[in-house]
Amino acid sequence: MKKILVFLLSLTAFSLSSMELVPAKSESSTRKEHHHLIKLNHKDKMRIEERSMFVPEKLGKMELYHNKQGFYVHKDDQKIKIKKYFTDPMVRDLDKKQLKAFLEGGYLTINQMEGGELSLKSKIRLEGSGVLGATIGAFLGKAAVYVVGHGAIQVAGLLSGPFYPVTVLALEGCLAVPIEAASMAGAVAGGIALGVATGPV
Repeated sequence: MKKILVFLLSLTAFSLSSMELVPAKSESSTRKEHHHLIKLNHKDKMRIEERSMFVPEKLGKMELYHNKQGFYVHKDDQKIKIKKYFTDPMVRDLDKKQLKAFLEGGYLTINQMEGGELSLKSKIRLEGSGVLGATIGAFLGKAAVYVVGHGAIQVAGLLSGPFYPVTVLALEGCLAVPIEAASMAGAVAGGIALGVATGPV
């Protein structure tokens, strides 16, 4: 139990250290994000091993990478960005250390949407004990809070009709930090619960 608590405190510290304020983007910079091909900084990239990912046969051979900008694939000599809003919330904002911890008990799947965009989902393996169970529980707890918090913002935005963009931006600006804090509490609670459940008796 003591090892699990130490691990969870370390995970919390990593998440808090990765938080940063992001300035509002101009319309022109927002448009640039819709371009699929991106330039990469090779110093901070991390290749996802084949055993930690799944790609449907119809998509052909792909290599999956992660860097500070997020996830991207390498296919047919092109580097194609997977947009953040098509990336599973559980792994969307992880840094390299957190992603490595997740992949000890989980894996990633790539799919192609009807419009041709790539999406990324995270999956949990059912095996694990002790610290591994705590890792999985922490990510599940954090993701659950994200889904509820940001999902509620989306619902409020939809209910506002034509004011949807303004409503969502305003609520995200006000509630992003509280949701992040609540997600850390969810991560600790989930980590303790699953860590104890899968750890040695």
